[in-house]
Amino acid sequence: MVRPGPRTTQDEVKTAVVKLLEQHPEGLNFNEVFRRLKEQKVLGSFSVLSRAIKDLSTAGIVEYKDVQVPGLRIPKRVYMLSDPMVSVLKQRYIEAKKKEKVPLKEILLKEQLLYHLYWTHIVNLISAYRCLLLEENASDENARWKFLLNMEFDCVRAFMNAVAKAVSEGKMPIEEVEKVAHEVQKRLISFKRGTNEVFKAKQIS
Repeated sequence: MVRPGPRTTQDEVKTAVVKLLEQHPEGLNFNEVFRRLKEQKVLGSFSVLSRAIKDLSTAGIVEYKDVQVPGLRIPKRVYMLSDPMVSVLKQRYIEAKKKEKVPLKEILLKEQLLYHLYWTHIVNLISAYRCLLLEENASDENARWKFLLNMEFDCVRAFMNAVAKAVSEGKMPIEEVEKVAHEVQKRLISFKRGTNEVFKAKQIS
């Protein structure tokens, strides 16, 4: 049995494919996708990538077109995200894209930006849940909400690693991290209470 390189699940490989194609709306051919993901140490086998792309194509997440290249007799097949998947990503990740324009180093050192980053992650997790509720085949192995969730988990993991590094290097006092986390927790509790009050009011009416 061939293992998908350093990553051991098809789910992770598929998420990496979606992330890569999202960064290249013009599309990439199979060999280019393989080369880039191999450089990222995501996979090490053509068969693993072939299976992942086949599953994503069947699920309507990835599509392809054959492009005629001068000098080549056989058209080159280029893979890209389908319009519905692009639409989902654009709708759910507008705030995340804004966040990426701010260097993480600055976010760690500025309290308000850190609050904003926490809330962005929370909003994206809620968006994945809403996508789940609206998706026709939400329990499908390749449901779109799963890729939103996996991509957000990757962002959260990278963010937490950066915070850990900043704290261990003394660039961000742990007291500051705790203060921000406590403030976000208070806001979440307040948000939950407000949501419960609205829900109760609707029940009464």
